[in-house]
Amino acid sequence: MDEAFFKIQSYFEKRAHLSNLHSDFACHPTCLRPGCSSPQIQVAATVFDVIGAAAHGNKTPSAALQEGFALGLLPVDGQDRIVRVALKVKKPCPHLTSELCTIYEVRPLACMLFPERSMVAGRAEELSRQEHFRGYLCIGKDFEVSKERVRVIRTLTGMLQQEILISDCYLFGCSPFFLDLQDLLTCSVKQKPMSGEHANPALQSTERFTIQQFDTVLLQLFGGYHPFSSIQEKIAELEDLAVQQGLLESLQDKRAVKRCVRSCYDSQRLFRPVPGGFKAKRMSLVPSECRFL
Repeated sequence: MDEAFFKIQSYFEKRAHLSNLHSDFACHPTCLRPGCSSPQIQVAATVFDVIGAAAHGNKTPSAALQEGFALGLLPVDGQDRIVRVALKVKKPCPHLTSELCTIYEVRPLACMLFPERSMVAGRAEELSRQEHFRGYLCIGKDFEVSKERVRVIRTLTGMLQQEILISDCYLFGCSPFFLDLQDLLTCSVKQKPMSGEHANPALQSTERFTIQQFDTVLLQLFGGYHPFSSIQEKIAELEDLAVQQGLLESLQDKRAVKRCVRSCYDSQRLFRPVPGGFKAKRMSLVPSECRFL
């Protein structure tokens, strides 16, 4: 197991090294880390982030999951109705203390990539005009990213995409796991309250749902059904270093990753919630923009 521990540790050291390699970016000293505290900013996470947080805090993966991460929904670029089921960082982030990240060395790759990824993609100015990002001191400012740093950002982005792929396949059996929000809303409104309960007034409202409300609906109505019912068990299995090593080996095996990508896209589905579980729609109903790899 010493070899497995060393390989896992080496991977997180590589991530930490790349996070600062060739980077001239630094947070403004007066920044209050609004992205860490804002519930509107959804941050993608993976089982590898759970593993890293657990090791950093000398905790079990189950304890790290309960403290800092949650199952929920993430928006898909260019889509109003289609969302992705994923692990994400709880908000406000419990790892933020006195404006400092207590798991900085093993923080999620999505955190490492902000805001430079948006700068490299030419989206910084666009983000600065969005309500959620107004007032961010690191967005919308003139900041030149070197060619060397651009290559590093692309490497980190590729690592994030591969982590998402392997993490999703481990947790859900496929990647990505897409849901239609309209189907979820329709199903939640039709759901009858159990004896002694009152219907959730939020579900009767005509106001626009927030992503957090949809998270609550998803877990309340479908948390006990496959594949979500086994999430806690899957995370508990990560206490075995051999399981962690297996995931890491899959992550670093290019041929295994390609096979996983082909397998997922060959059978890719949009899942529609129905009472008691999920029913798969043909992926051809979903625009190609939903692909994230």
